[in-house]
Amino acid sequence: MSSHEPMQRLLALEGCYNTRDIGGYETLDGKKTRWRTVLRSDSLHRLTPASQQLLLNYGYV
Repeated sequence: MSSHEPMQRLLALEGCYNTRDIGGYETLDGKKTRWRTVLRSDSLHRLTPASQQLLLNYGYV
């Protein structure tokens, strides 16, 4: 993905809700968190096999 393409924060995954990439947030020292590095969600252990594959395709795992 080029640096000109917007990243998607909310990820629609089967088995868990409110899954978000926390990339792009400004840190206390003025830097930004990296995209596709950390997710927050409610129940990643409930991901369906298809959603697990999506995470692989997105580059998270």
